[in-house]
Amino acid sequence: MHEDAIIAEVARRMGVPEERVRARDRSPHVAAARHATFWALNRAGLNPAQIARYLGLNHSTVVHGLARAEKHPEWRALVAPAVELSGAGGQRQALRSWLERGMRNAPLAERRAIDHYVSCTILGWERHPGSSCAYGLWLVFRRPWYRTAVEEALRRCDLAYEIGRIDLHATRLGYRAS
Repeated sequence: MHEDAIIAEVARRMGVPEERVRARDRSPHVAAARHATFWALNRAGLNPAQIARYLGLNHSTVVHGLARAEKHPEWRALVAPAVELSGAGGQRQALRSWLERGMRNAPLAERRAIDHYVSCTILGWERHPGSSCAYGLWLVFRRPWYRTAVEEALRRCDLAYEIGRIDLHATRLGYRAS
């Protein structure tokens, strides 16, 4: 992963010295750069807990920063190229591509719900409404062709160890195999 390159590029784009982004500086401009950094690292494939560990912060600080970044499209537009320039984010794009291949004939709403379930609930890469993620789980659990597509996409992206989460989530919600 290219975490250091992403942090350096986001700091440069936001006009803040990198060491201040990593420090506990609470000034508004530095906090904005830090939140944009959280967003860029999340786009590159790190979940909030991983970002917090990497930067030596509390997980809730990262979650709050991600929520703030979601409210500021101008920050995201400014720092999005940092992820691309770093070469990160490939696994996420590959996963989406494999999911699209496996579900190309499915209705758009179902493809979106399954994408939300995989990218949010299983992998923690993004944040989506719980209802959309729950519908995605229901589709994956109840329709074998969707489950096959999700499992294949996870395997091809070296994420096969995450497949067991599907049954775990279904069990927690009381779903039973038909």
